[in-house]
Amino acid sequence: YEILEDCLIAERIEALSESRTRKKLTKSSRYLFFDLGVRRAAAEEGRRLPPRVLGALFEQFVGLELLRATRQTVGEVRLRFWRDPDGPEVDWIAEGEDRWLPVEVKWSEAPTGRDARHIQTFLSEYSKAREGVVVCRTPRRFKLTPKITAVPWQEIPRLAESLT
Repeated sequence: YEILEDCLIAERIEALSESRTRKKLTKSSRYLFFDLGVRRAAAEEGRRLPPRVLGALFEQFVGLELLRATRQTVGEVRLRFWRDPDGPEVDWIAEGEDRWLPVEVKWSEAPTGRDARHIQTFLSEYSKAREGVVVCRTPRRFKLTPKITAVPWQEIPRLAESLT
């Protein structure tokens, strides 16, 4: 994958692998193609995509938009992900200087509290994370739990700004 990084075709996203409560977290990196069209061509996907593939593409799109938005912020913001091989995972963790924002991505217009359960787990284990978001296709933001909000994907730039 190093050649893809050197050619600016893919971005490496490091795993958040530090935990006081979990013994086993994913340590390997994750890669995002700079362009979803390139990713689709490489995967030889057709025109009609099943919902599972649409969800994966949407997750990568949100990751790319978070990367772009964090690079435009004044402070230092880093994008990572969190995964326990035996259970929960959070798609993206935007790390600000003193605050973390867990981000779950759902290909849905109406996510539920169940869609936020892994963020809830993350919030209980990491004190730097005070709230979380589920980025989705909803037309407007709404609360899923007292600490977790569903937000439209169009608000991604505001999420990055909130960390600085």
